[in-house]
Amino acid sequence: MKRFLFRLEPVLGLRAAKESEAQASYGRALEAMRRAEEDLTDARMELERLEEALNASRRGRFTKNDQIIALNAIGYQQSICQRKADRLAHFQKEAQARLQDLLAAKRAREVLERLRAKQQAQYQRETERREQVAVDDAVMARFGRPKGAMV
Repeated sequence: MKRFLFRLEPVLGLRAAKESEAQASYGRALEAMRRAEEDLTDARMELERLEEALNASRRGRFTKNDQIIALNAIGYQQSICQRKADRLAHFQKEAQARLQDLLAAKRAREVLERLRAKQQAQYQRETERREQVAVDDAVMARFGRPKGAMV
């Protein structure tokens, strides 16, 4: 008997490749999101450092000009933090979209794998049935009644 042949095997290979590609894309999106989180954390730490420096200098001798410069630096750093937070939100949305692509690719591959398993089980049952029929025919031919005998 010939071996089992799943006719959609090339399609399954393509879907597995698409899933692998989607997984790599999702990994890159997660990495970009992680970097954006680190950048935002660094920017917030710098903002805290500037605010601490402003508060520390207010206790000592601090000119109005120095205070304006420090406040401008804090304002600029706040705008940087806002841009980095917006960038992080963008990367989070992108990662979520890549995750949805990955899940869709995984579902598509799993559908074909389930179909292959189902067809393979059906092929196995049919093979076993044919073998049983062949064995039954051989037994009947050898030990069965003669063709012309009546019961």
